[in-house]
Amino acid sequence: MTLTEAEPVLLPDQPASDRSLRMALFAVIAVAALALGCAVGYIVGHRGDATPGVSSVDAGFAWDMSVHHQQAVTMAGYTRDHTTDGVIKTLAYDIETSQFNQVGQM
Repeated sequence: MTLTEAEPVLLPDQPASDRSLRMALFAVIAVAALALGCAVGYIVGHRGDATPGVSSVDAGFAWDMSVHHQQAVTMAGYTRDHTTDGVIKTLAYDIETSQFNQVGQM
């Protein structure tokens, strides 16, 4: 038997590669949709109130932290007033002023 013109040869795995490409595309789209859904859910769920109530955990934490920062202001002021080292004096001043500003923010 002689062939006069070349006939295309179809490989048996060609349809499988098309199927795997479709499955990969579907997986990418599914993961993207899931990520988008999670992001929207997070944004919607975490809007909350801008100001916490007096008895909330956030308010209690802010009170505790303001006391903690006030202690740092006191220690830094004492250190600044009782040291002769210029570097320590400057560091104590920086700590005192930054912690004092943070107490005001809380």
